[in-house]
Amino acid sequence: MINLFLLVLSFPIGTIMALTILGRFFKAGRFYARILSCYFLLVTCAAYGVLASVALRLVGKVSIAQWTTARAFKNLTCPIIGLEFKVENEGVLDTRPAVFVSNHQSELDIVFLGRVFPKHCSVTAKRSLKYIPFLGWFSMCSFVFAPPFPDRRRWLGRSFGMRFGGGLTLCALQWH
Repeated sequence: MINLFLLVLSFPIGTIMALTILGRFFKAGRFYARILSCYFLLVTCAAYGVLASVALRLVGKVSIAQWTTARAFKNLTCPIIGLEFKVENEGVLDTRPAVFVSNHQSELDIVFLGRVFPKHCSVTAKRSLKYIPFLGWFSMCSFVFAPPFPDRRRWLGRSFGMRFGGGLTLCALQWH
């Protein structure tokens, strides 16, 4: 069993290493090495997120499960693929109550969210993600999927105890 695990683990790592070496000569090799690294680390951190969600639930701190997993992904991925973020107006992220909206434009959005993701943040995602191995399991353990309310504003109001209007900060997270 351990040999099978090591074989499954060594294949993506070996492929990434080979592409990294080829990346010294071909830009495409470097690109594919980085994208495979991101996918491999995403699966690794999603598996970590499943364990972290269960452990944090046992100690009553499940509200930081998303944050700890997002930070783990960012802290592992950025140095490996050579990515740095400069966050402007970072103080706005500490304003509460708030709704953070991220429209995924690329796969790097996940790394970016790992950098700006605040603690004690409730996340919603479409239900179809629950069928993706590791990521779906992590999302189910950390209660990401919104209940099927027909009105999302009503769901936000119930979930966060807020009304739209006075005192609510809406932060649209985007990068370019």
